[in-house]
Amino acid sequence: LGWVHDAGNSDRDLQYAAYKATRVALEPRQQADFDRGVERVQQLLAAQRIPLLELEGFEADDVIATLVRQGVEQDIDVVIVSPDKDLLQLVRPGVRILNPYHGKPGATTEKWYDADNAMERLGVPPHQVADYLALVGDQADNVPGVKGIGDKGALELLARWGTLDAMLAHVDDVTPPRARNALRDHMADARMSRQLVTAREDLP
Repeated sequence: LGWVHDAGNSDRDLQYAAYKATRVALEPRQQADFDRGVERVQQLLAAQRIPLLELEGFEADDVIATLVRQGVEQDIDVVIVSPDKDLLQLVRPGVRILNPYHGKPGATTEKWYDADNAMERLGVPPHQVADYLALVGDQADNVPGVKGIGDKGALELLARWGTLDAMLAHVDDVTPPRARNALRDHMADARMSRQLVTAREDLP
């Protein structure tokens, strides 16, 4: 069992200056309360001898993704506890996600995701999650995506082409014309967005 934190700025901040820029800073009193909460979590973890895992210059998602790969390679049954939709890309045989905050505020419940039902949340299987988010963007992290392509359009494109790379390689054949033009005009945004949303599994 391990608890994972972000640690410092990641290469995503260097690659895209507006990454997560839409997040509003807390008021001083709120920030102090949040910091105190984090300290108490760390004290509880230490008391129970649960390791706090972080790697300077990397986000928690990348640490988790690397641990998932290592766990699968060692034939360990891996469970990720997180409500983060990006982490659905890590689901595979032997890897499940427990979302502790499923449902509406005030009526949340736990929900398990595995290889059989992972597509229920976004409408795509795990291997298409990064490409889906590269198309529609991610407001929470201020990832731009492809302007002009929404949820329905992204699902239709992925159903036909399978991957973002296939779409971009055959952009002249993409239909409808609106999607084709959007991909042509925002090809660089699509590629950058996929880099931003892809969890790295190769951390040292």
